[in-house]
Amino acid sequence: MVGRRIEATTLHEYEKALARFRAAWGPRAIADIEPADVIELLASIDTSAKTFNNLASAARQVFALAFRRGKTATDLSLHIEQRPKDQAPEPDPLDRDEIDRALAAAGDWRNYFETAIWTGMRPSEQIALSWSDVDLRKKTIT
Repeated sequence: MVGRRIEATTLHEYEKALARFRAAWGPRAIADIEPADVIELLASIDTSAKTFNNLASAARQVFALAFRRGKTATDLSLHIEQRPKDQAPEPDPLDRDEIDRALAAAGDWRNYFETAIWTGMRPSEQIALSWSDVDLRKKTIT
């Protein structure tokens, strides 16, 4: 590419994506690929939104270039849409009653879980704690 540098890993991902399209369509000329072919192939790809969008991005670039260079009558890139990114579910924090019941059932681990619940500390952060990080008089953890 002139004027642009592509990281080796990005180039590798593009090559994998394009290999998938070549495997589906074989030696067909790009001019013989119809919008329905593109839509059908993309609909058959069962993967995460991120992987799909990476595939779609590589294909869009190839089809747009083919159209600009007069190799296809229509711009097939216009038939390739992004998938919405997978959304994490909204947090569902424990209510006070659930916290009380969980702590009551925690037994010897009560202090560990109570600290986790009220500070929001991750397990690795709690494990890394040392007594020098705790000020019982000020009731702080740093």
